Amino acid sequence: MTRCPSCETELDEHTGFCSYCGAFAPPEREFHESDEIKLVTGSKIGDRVLGFLSGLLLLAAPTLILTFITPLFRNFKATGIPSSGFYSLAMSTSFQLLGPGLLIVGFFVLRKRYPEFAVGFKWLLIINIAILVLVIAIWLGIWVLCFAPR
Repeated sequence: MTRCPSCETELDEHTGFCSYCGAFAPPEREFHESDEIKLVTGSKIGDRVLGFLSGLLLLAAPTLILTFITPLFRNFKATGIPSSGFYSLAMSTSFQLLGPGLLIVGFFVLRKRYPEFAVGFKWLLIINIAILVLVIAIWLGIWVLCFAPR
């Protein structure tokens, strides 16, 4: 049972006002274990740095897979996988997009349970998007300078 903050009368658990004096008496909220912020390393900055480094690993994983597995496919002629040309470019591009995709999924999965860890992912996403915008701007500038009709 809770008590009224002004007159100390006992109140029901779910009452918002005291029935004796009319004072506002918000119901006490129970603390749940899921309400506390969970830290992986024990400190906020440690979790953010660990999240950033984990995100870097997620971004690098598709490149590492492509680097080590593609030569294996080139040795097997029976697989029917072309080792050069447009297919190879499309495969490498799709693998490169897998990293940021994993990063976005990881951010949304972790942001509720480990919010500080997810902040590191968010930093890396922002950096990744900034680099992508910069690369697109450079390519557009090159196109305008070299190939635009005059």
